[in-house]
Amino acid sequence: MALSVGIDLSTRSCGMAVVRDDSLVASWQIKGLNSVDKWQRLRYVGEVIRSRLPRGVDVVVFENVRLFHGGRISIEAIRDLARLQGVVSYIALGAGARVVEVSVQHWRRAVLGSGRAQKKDVVAWATDFAQRDGLGTDEAEAIALARYGVLWLNQSLKRSIRRSSKEVTRNGTSTRPGSRSVDRRNRKRQKR
Repeated sequence: MALSVGIDLSTRSCGMAVVRDDSLVASWQIKGLNSVDKWQRLRYVGEVIRSRLPRGVDVVVFENVRLFHGGRISIEAIRDLARLQGVVSYIALGAGARVVEVSVQHWRRAVLGSGRAQKKDVVAWATDFAQRDGLGTDEAEAIALARYGVLWLNQSLKRSIRRSSKEVTRNGTSTRPGSRSVDRRNRKRQKR
């Protein structure tokens, strides 16, 4: 059973969600960040995430920091988001979870089927997945990021199973069951 936490980081409000396999465990919209300075906001978000991070979490997922957002660039926002990512990573690693940083297009393609999906599409998908109306954009994106974490864990598990199922042949070369052996490929090359 995969337990994933998705966090939609923002300088104004954040979303956080916990997904176990194919179901939503919990989700939150973390608000009230506008009235405090950047250091208090960093501490507040860190404390909220630490207090809501479940025991036994396998992976924590958040988006890459984007340099351009809506055609604009804000060095302050990029710096603040990078700090938030550092805090979240520190908390997640301290809890024994893996940290996955993913691009917006990649998780939207994996979860929604299109990397070009809009925020309204994410909210519609999350509303259906959570079976709950009234989700905010940050909370909906956190749910989708947590779902991506489960998908990522499943793919990671498949890769490790494939790697562990390799067989060693008599001459020490490694092959996968069902694939062409290294010996046969080498013999073909020698004939040429």
